[in-house]
Amino acid sequence: MGVVAFLVGLGGTAWAMTVAIGLLFPEHTARASGATKGAFVRGLPLLLAGVLAVALLSAGPGMKLMGWTILLAVLALAALGLAGLSRMAGRRVGLLAPEMGEYPAFLRGAGFLVAACLFPVLGWFLFAPAAFVVALGAGLSGVSRRFSPVEA
Repeated sequence: MGVVAFLVGLGGTAWAMTVAIGLLFPEHTARASGATKGAFVRGLPLLLAGVLAVALLSAGPGMKLMGWTILLAVLALAALGLAGLSRMAGRRVGLLAPEMGEYPAFLRGAGFLVAACLFPVLGWFLFAPAAFVVALGAGLSGVSRRFSPVEA
């Protein structure tokens, strides 16, 4: 029961964070949504930076602060990229149900992505890591015009 409650809580908070970031930063989310091509390759160095940041957390106080700073920046980029992926999934949901508005489609796209990541075994070990790396690359494109092939 505890594991199920944890997964439901994690899914609800991840969905709410994705929706909030998508609504707070619409221009960055639109750029991240349009920059998913090649995002996996752009996300790999950021994944390496995140792993390095986790390694720095066990060092002294100054290095620990640097590790937390890098780790939080990487997670913020991933959150922005996930909002962009949710927007793209929402557009695809909107194509399947044309009577649905943009906002409900975005909510459903975010829900589908989060639910797919919470699916046991395949979601945890295959889809979630791949979506995380793609979200990192898309998030980088969302905050940087240099890596963004689409202007918002």
